[in-house]
Amino acid sequence: MSEGTVTILGINGHIGRFAAQAFVDAGWTVRGMGRTDKYAVPGVEFVKGDAESAADMQRAIGDSKVVVNALNLPYDKWFGGALEAQTARVIEAVGTAGRTLIYPGNIYN
Repeated sequence: MSEGTVTILGINGHIGRFAAQAFVDAGWTVRGMGRTDKYAVPGVEFVKGDAESAADMQRAIGDSKVVVNALNLPYDKWFGGALEAQTARVIEAVGTAGRTLIYPGNIYN
């Protein structure tokens, strides 16, 4: 895939900020969504948003062809359907426009 625009949902986490840096280094236009710009990555356009809002994620995604879901709930929030609901919001926000969704795994998948 050639360079383009990528949105990182969860820009402040380990996966989010290091993925953002890798995309910047590869020449991509990078947007990062988070509640705060806690760990500003040079070359990343920060978009304030909340993962509880599909509309915030849609706004951050905009015209991006690639979306990295680097969101991660605290472990004690994984139960009672919260993790599944967050994933459903991401899928809703990505939509059906033929985007690539990257969803990094961890040892719990």
